[in-house]
Amino acid sequence: PRPALGAEAVRLLATRIAGGPAEGTLVGCAFRAGATAGPPAVP
Repeated sequence: PRPALGAEAVRLLATRIAGGPAEGTLVGCAFRAGATAGPPAVP
């Protein structure tokens, strides 16, 4: 189910970026508005 989970995550993230409701099978997601998928940038 890993590929399916990844696809769902992409759809959910795309919906969030588009300003839509965060609806999907993923719950307790750590992503927040403006958050990046990578490690925090070090100044």
